Amino acid sequence: MDIRRIQRILPHRYPMLLIDRVLEIVGDEKVTGVKNVTFNDAFFQGHYPGTPIMPAVLIVEAMAQLSGILLDQKLEHKGKIPYLISMDKVKIRQAVVPGDQLLLEATTVRVKSRTAHVRCKAFVRDKQAAEADIKFMLVDAERHRRDAQCVMRGGPATDVTHDASRITHSSLPMPKISPLAFVDPKARLAEDVEVGPFCAIGPDVVIAGGTRLLSHVCIMGRTELGKDNVLYPGVVLGGAPQDRKYRGAPTRLVIGNGNLFREAVTIHVGSEKGGGSRAWAITTCSWSTATSGMMCSSAATAPSPIT
Repeated sequence: MDIRRIQRILPHRYPMLLIDRVLEIVGDEKVTGVKNVTFNDAFFQGHYPGTPIMPAVLIVEAMAQLSGILLDQKLEHKGKIPYLISMDKVKIRQAVVPGDQLLLEATTVRVKSRTAHVRCKAFVRDKQAAEADIKFMLVDAERHRRDAQCVMRGGPATDVTHDASRITHSSLPMPKISPLAFVDPKARLAEDVEVGPFCAIGPDVVIAGGTRLLSHVCIMGRTELGKDNVLYPGVVLGGAPQDRKYRGAPTRLVIGNGNLFREAVTIHVGSEKGGGSRAWAITTCSWSTATSGMMCSSAATAPSPIT
């Protein structure tokens, strides 16, 4: 596969395209390619003057790009953009310098509909130069394009204001569900729910319209969220209660409308002893771990478990 075919698969362009040729493709299981390292590569101007060495992070990037070509070989992943989400067992075993040819290998470990795990190696003159286990999230090209447009505008800017009757938000346009979030296909979300990056939503979760998860929010269990709630990073809802007698019964958590959950707030589902459910009959309230409790407007009612 020559550079023209590589460019049809990978979105990268100079100076970040680090695959020059693909030598071998074994179905959707393994791909071998090369990166010709020359002194004309832009990164050698500053890394390092007088002692040019290819940055180790770019060796890993080259392996990740080859992984993108490997993942494209599976029919159901054609046209998807792989987002790197984690790296494990990364080892750099020798320096790569101008004149070297970096031989790269990418082998499939596990591929699912939205995630992939690839094992990569890099060699110079038959000696291993680097290795890494890389995991990806596979994103539709259209969603990738919308995210890129959002970043070009400066990213989502959030303005949160409070009054006695509601919590309002204004922001730049952004995708309703970030490609870096995980939402179980069985979860039920209204069309105008917004889910930020690195959020996780379980299969039994129901979220009504206008609710916004900013980032790093986890909602699990049988949890129902009403309208116009706002959840800040670190919020965890629907986990198992701390009752030692709890044995996994299908209890639930129900939350009303217009609540603000600040960073690191945690609310569990109900326990069997409490009647099987925990319903918070509150509106326009702010939960905060910093104040060890809840701050409500004068129109709000205090929360009480409903069994």
